[in-house]
Formats: sequence, structure tokens, C-alpha cells
Amino acid sequence: MIVYINISQNAVAGGVEALYQLADAINNIGGNSIVLFDSKTPNPVPEKYSHYNIKYSFEVENSSENWIIYPEVWTERVNWFKNMKNAIWWLSVDNNHNKFKDFSNLDIMHFYQSYYAFSHLINSGASYYLPLFDYINDSYFLKNNSTNFKENIVCYNPAKGQEITNEIIRLNPNIKFIPLTNMSEKQVIDTLSISKVYIDFGHHPGKDRIPREAAILNNCIITNFKGAACFYNDVPIYSEYKFEEIHSVGRMIEDCFNNFEYHLQKFSTYKTIIKNQKEEFINQTKQIFL
Repeated sequence: MIVYINISQNAVAGGVEALYQLADAINNIGGNSIVLFDSKTPNPVPEKYSHYNIKYSFEVENSSENWIIYPEVWTERVNWFKNMKNAIWWLSVDNNHNKFKDFSNLDIMHFYQSYYAFSHLINSGASYYLPLFDYINDSYFLKNNSTNFKENIVCYNPAKGQEITNEIIRLNPNIKFIPLTNMSEKQVIDTLSISKVYIDFGHHPGKDRIPREAAILNNCIITNFKGAACFYNDVPIYSEYKFEEIHSVGRMIEDCFNNFEYHLQKFSTYKTIIKNQKEEFINQTKQIFL
């Protein structure tokens, strides 16, 4: 059995890394996974993901024994290869933009990366679905975990919830905010290692990576209740760190600065869950594909 995973060549994104992680996991547990690229391109695998144990191809063996897995952004491709077992991995919900409607199709397997996606599948009437989560890159666990060098800095991803984040910044001119943009992965790790707070007021289309990466690097996490952030199983932090409106966010940030160790210990459960996600992912992969 071959498990083909459809990925866009030379793409770098959180969901893309999850797809490479799946191919890597299947191959590492004794299965046979091949990344399927759309067109022949020299060096289609980005350097960032070159350490994963993958094989790739530009064509498939169209057999009933084989799987083809599409990310949720490409659901229009389902049944391109009619002889194969078709699956959709819902790495997000919102990024599908409600394109997919055929939830009653019993020939399509659904994998969900978040409980937000699980809820979407249930509410849409899907029949076959299994959990398939992901994990953050091992490099985030290699950094010295000391809090001795922490500064009163808030980090954020400008690609997520920029309008709301800009308003938070405007309301709190005395707080230092650093956007995680135009940085190498090492620079992101170094920046999150000295900041105390990470905020994410985006729409949380799935179980996002950066909040998890920030938590492992000893940041207090502050979010809204949108998308996956509304589900405790996806963002398992106390509700006091999730905000419906933004006018009191500044007070929480200041309190995290001034009482950092007190607030940080409230994220210990979240960090333990994150540390166990790779093992959980490998076990889920074994249950599905072996």
C-alpha cells in the first residue's frame, strides 16, 4: 500500500509542514508514503523540510490498494484518481471556504487536526473521520528553557488578526510589541525565547503552530475565542487568557510582565500536552496506516 500525500512544491507553511510530518511518520513506522507534487520542478522540497524522511513523485500508481490524501484547501481534487482511497486532512476549517459539500460521500475518509475541525465534520454530517493531529518542530525543544533572560516583550504574527492586533498596539503605547515576520526559524526561536507574552487575535482556522511554539519557549499565551481557540482541547489555556473584547488585554499583558512566574505556571498543562503531541501523532498514524 502506498499513501500519496498531495503537497504544493516549494511551499512553506504550518499546514504544509504537517503534511511532510505525516509522510515522515508513515515511512518511519515501516509504511510507504510518497509526497505527490503537481508538476515536475527541480528540488521541490524546501530546505526547511529536507530533514524529514520522505520520497516524492510527480505521478501516482492508480490502484485500489493506495491512498491519496489532500489537504482541506484542495478538496476540489478529491476523486481525481477514482481507483484510489480518497482522504481529506482538515488541517483547518476556514481555509476551505466552504468549498467542500459532499460530506455524505461514504468513499471519502476525513482526518481532523483539531476539535474545531471535528465539530465541523460532525455538524456537516460526515460519516467517516479519525483524529490525526500534528506537532511542532523539534528545534523548539532544543533551546535553553531558562526564564532568566526574559524581557517585557509581546510577540505576535502579523499574518493573523492584524487589524485587531493593531488596535491592541494602539491602545497600549507603553508596551513593546515585536512582529514575527521576515525572520528565519532561528530568529523566531531567539525572539520567543526572550519575550514573555504571545498574542494571537486571528481566526484560528486550525490548531495553530506559533501559539504552541511560543508556549514551549515560556511565553504566556493570550488569544480570542475564535475558531479553534474556542475549543479547550485545541488551545488548552485558562479562559482568563482568552478575550471577547480587547480593551482589557493590556492589563493582562502588564500583569503577565509583573507577575511572570505566577502566570507562566498556569500554562504548564498546555506545555505538557504540546510535548506529548509528537508521540500522539505517531500512534495515530500507526492506527490508521499500519
